[in-house]
Amino acid sequence: KSAIHGHEDSSCWVVLVEGEVHEIQYNVPKLDKKFIETQMKNPTGAIGRCSKLRVIHEVKLSEDGLTNTYANDDIAVHRIENRTDRPAFTLHVYAPGLRKMKIFKDSGEVFVYSVASIPYMSEHGSRTGRWGKDTDPDGILDIEAWNKNQLGCSPVISSMPNPP
Repeated sequence: KSAIHGHEDSSCWVVLVEGEVHEIQYNVPKLDKKFIETQMKNPTGAIGRCSKLRVIHEVKLSEDGLTNTYANDDIAVHRIENRTDRPAFTLHVYAPGLRKMKIFKDSGEVFVYSVASIPYMSEHGSRTGRWGKDTDPDGILDIEAWNKNQLGCSPVISSMPNPP
């Protein structure tokens, strides 16, 4: 199973490729003042505490059921678990590219990790440098606008059924 984690300013789509996994979503915990101050001084290596994590949603992704799910830090932090003895494969897509994530422990600890990502946008594999209607000039995806446009609602927990 993965660590419980958030995706900072990125949206995350998880697609099941093969096997069976569970996505467990947790409330977005409150971060303690010391952690927030440490993160200001050390944005890529802060360590601190957070409020208690509480499961708010759980979904099974399987080849004969739901095959994808979506989350961002406005909705929840999450983990992916393989509860079977068979291998499982998932594809994770981030928009904008994942740069930083917070890792949470059940004990209430929180860590910040940097993640390498490409700092530009592309279409069909070609670098464009153009921004769409859901991006702002510095390249950060407006998650709330994307949710509203694509889902027709404000951020909520959502799992999408298999396409017809």
